[in-house]
Amino acid sequence: MTERALRAATRADAEPLWALRTRAIEVSCAAHYPAEDVARWAASPMPPRFGEVLEMQRALVATASGEPVGFGFLDRDDGQVAAVYVSPDRGRRGVGRSLLEALERDARTAGLRALHLASSLNAVAFYLAAGYAELSRSSFRHPDGFDLSCVRMEKRL
Repeated sequence: MTERALRAATRADAEPLWALRTRAIEVSCAAHYPAEDVARWAASPMPPRFGEVLEMQRALVATASGEPVGFGFLDRDDGQVAAVYVSPDRGRRGVGRSLLEALERDARTAGLRALHLASSLNAVAFYLAAGYAELSRSSFRHPDGFDLSCVRMEKRL
């Protein structure tokens, strides 16, 4: 049996988590976005301060046998779930759910009454199952200057 745990992210996690994010985009988004969008999104270079952001946002890392299998973080200032990524070979095993539940507990502790997010198309069913409501179909402006279809969602805590 594989031991699974959640822990706080550190700057040293930046490269492995960015690689996990890239693989998740390449595999999990392929059936929901045009190939050129997936390629462009996955090819985005890691921001220079990504490790610092992980620590500042108190990102959580899900591990299995000590290896990262997912991560997530939220912006406590505006109640936005900024990211929940799960390794494609660990999907549908509760990793994303445990990360999201931990982020929601943290949000409640911080006094937030609602969370919102821009879901990638492949993750909409995941968020609906977690109690998020669809607000609108929209697009997300990626920092590299291209748009990705998304679904704006919200959950009252």
